[in-house]
Amino acid sequence: MNLPESDSEDELPPGWEERVTVDGSVFYANHLTKATQWTHPRTGKKKRVSGDLPFGWERCIDKNSGKVIYVDHDNRRTTYTDPRLAFAVEEKEHPNDFRQRFDASSTALQVLHGRDLNGKVALITGANTGIGFETAKSLAKHGCRVIFGCRDLNSASDAIGHIREEKQVAGDNCEAFYLDLAILSTVEQFANQVKGVCKQIDMLILNAGVFGLPYTKTVDGFETTFQVNHLAHFYLTFLLQSLLVTGSRVVIVSSESHRFANLTVENLSAQTLSPESRAKYWDMMAYNNSKLCNNVFGRQLAKKFQFLESEMAKNAQFSEMLWKLSVEMLTRVVGKNGSSLAEWDGEAVETFTNPEELEEERRREEQKKKWRQQQGDDTSSEDEASGDKKISEEDSGSEEESSSEEEGKAKGVSNLIEIENPNRIQKKSKKLSTLTTTELDSKPQLSRREREEIEKQRAQAHYQKLHAEGKTEQARADLARLAIIKQQREEAKKRREAEQKEKEDAAKLKTAQTQKALGKK
Repeated sequence: MNLPESDSEDELPPGWEERVTVDGSVFYANHLTKATQWTHPRTGKKKRVSGDLPFGWERCIDKNSGKVIYVDHDNRRTTYTDPRLAFAVEEKEHPNDFRQRFDASSTALQVLHGRDLNGKVALITGANTGIGFETAKSLAKHGCRVIFGCRDLNSASDAIGHIREEKQVAGDNCEAFYLDLAILSTVEQFANQVKGVCKQIDMLILNAGVFGLPYTKTVDGFETTFQVNHLAHFYLTFLLQSLLVTGSRVVIVSSESHRFANLTVENLSAQTLSPESRAKYWDMMAYNNSKLCNNVFGRQLAKKFQFLESEMAKNAQFSEMLWKLSVEMLTRVVGKNGSSLAEWDGEAVETFTNPEELEEERRREEQKKKWRQQQGDDTSSEDEASGDKKISEEDSGSEEESSSEEEGKAKGVSNLIEIENPNRIQKKSKKLSTLTTTELDSKPQLSRREREEIEKQRAQAHYQKLHAEGKTEQARADLARLAIIKQQREEAKKRREAEQKEKEDAAKLKTAQTQKALGKK
């Protein structure tokens, strides 16, 4: 196909139009040939639209025509074109098929353009100026509730006022609380205030930081750059972990300066992180080291909550050492919360689990209990206790000691956790005595991934069956589109026949006139 040159790969040739189906698939209509196709006429790529409609938009059905229309309530306009077409993304043909959408020159408003963040909650430290302010402004403009954590409440109030001036409804979803990262007691007060007004946090953005300060110590006894940039944010994340649910994000603003840090496994200690004297302090190196701490903290946090496999951490020893040092340094200062920090210094904590998985776990337990009752295997608690006692008497002394130690550890950890996360499943280890012969002989349970794959295949088969019968939205849309194309072709055929008939009549008339003129001569 010979196409005219264009400055943009995504630009359509003349006579082409981009449309979208109900399920989000993008197709292209050629008005010259009256044909449609799924691939872009220039790039040959397929596209899809996904996600919610942009802020202020709503999809409706036109009462008169029955067609889908899109209403822009902000500008009071109506269109047949899905506004998400402006943000359509190409479908990946393979994992390496990647095209970057944003770069260093992209603004926060450009990144969130078209997103609807109503119902989301974001907490940003240092949101009154700089990157934090631009992030807060963009989030607020797109419907997100934003909590400012600032040490200067007057500056925070001015920042919220600027957001309110740019868009009247945006400033109402912003609020500010006092937070001075150089004072750990205010970090705890700030966390308690946030817990009082929020049930969950969708985005925890650790943005605040200092740079180029002379050597000073905070009231907690740590070097200021280290405490403000890393240690206080570490503590804040720990205090707010009960508000982080499935889908929540912890964003740590770092810097390329972390590449020039001088921290190593050999010299990593409390003294190198927070020097005791001015002689061992250099403001630039202190900043570099704090940014390295930010990066390592992010990776180790993901590992603790099992979002990264252990082998993915490039320097596991350094990460573990920094984590333990941060916990130890905080424990000396924060008092009553020091014992709770021991939870973060142990094994990986349980991954946050969504409500659907909790409901699935409860349903499986009920089915297992019902099955036991039907099999007549509903033993009393006294029988189980006596069975446990007999088996424990037969066990060796070493096994008794190990089981008592495990129970003591589990009991101790449960006492240390002050705030129970409702989205966390507590895995209880089952003793051998509680496994009956019927359970051992029963069929093994399918894993969650296997069940999801089976359900996915069933859903696909069901959808294909409905699609073949013309009962799906996609099938109805395709049939409607084909009917329109068929009607357009019939109308074009009739026009061509009418034009041909007119030409033939004109030719006959001209021939008759010519013969008549010749007859007169």
